[in-house]
Amino acid sequence: MGGQYFKIVILDTDKNIRIWLDPYNYGDGYNLMQHAFLNTHLMGAIEFLISPQGNYYKSSIIWAGDYKEKDNLYNKCKWGDYLQQTPPPYDTRCYRYIVNHTKKMYVDKYPDGNSGDIFRHDVYKIHPLPLLVMDNIIGGKGCYEGNDEHLLGTWSGDIISMELNPPDNYTKLICNFN
Repeated sequence: MGGQYFKIVILDTDKNIRIWLDPYNYGDGYNLMQHAFLNTHLMGAIEFLISPQGNYYKSSIIWAGDYKEKDNLYNKCKWGDYLQQTPPPYDTRCYRYIVNHTKKMYVDKYPDGNSGDIFRHDVYKIHPLPLLVMDNIIGGKGCYEGNDEHLLGTWSGDIISMELNPPDNYTKLICNFN
């Protein structure tokens, strides 16, 4: 499987790296479509970090790809760097909504049913977060080809959180990345 590699980066308000996560540390591949699923340990850790319980609630998060210009976020994430973390995965099925506070929008990550059904019957359901916040990339789409490609990267760099309920007066974004 070809395609660009990704690392997950959480930025501060000045766009400096606060922490970054390596998919490989969770047993996942670097290609987007090797780790962008609802049932991965990586996604459980990330969702927790940007949930109300996490240390990076309402933060800018980017799936940083290596196809971007040479001086990119992906290359700034160096192995052995103290900013690299591997928080444990959490059961974050209760956080149903991915909320973009910059655009005042949200996505229901379980539009087709409840979390229990998805984890029992649809283990390869794509998680919308990585596709929405991926770098606007040059030369590739991170191995995703399918519905709603025009939404790839449209939330990159925005302030994102995971929530139990959608905020009042926010617009629901319908996306079908499957």
